[in-house]
Amino acid sequence: VDFGETLPDANVLKAAADALVNYSGELAGAAQAWQPTEAEAFTALVVMIPTMNEYFNSWRASRFISGEAATQRDFVAISR
Repeated sequence: VDFGETLPDANVLKAAADALVNYSGELAGAAQAWQPTEAEAFTALVVMIPTMNEYFNSWRASRFISGEAATQRDFVAISR
């Protein structure tokens, strides 16, 4: 029997699904409870603006905005 020719162990899949539900719930609860400080908000802006600037420049030059005159051909293909 080669890889891909059998079904995965159902217990492993169930454990993975249970862990995903558990960790997702913990993350959602922590996100709801978090109150960022001014310093955290400022730091997030300082760190993310250069990243988002590149993203929006790429989007602005894409065919979604510029239509047929677009110069950006890889907007949908770049993982961000």
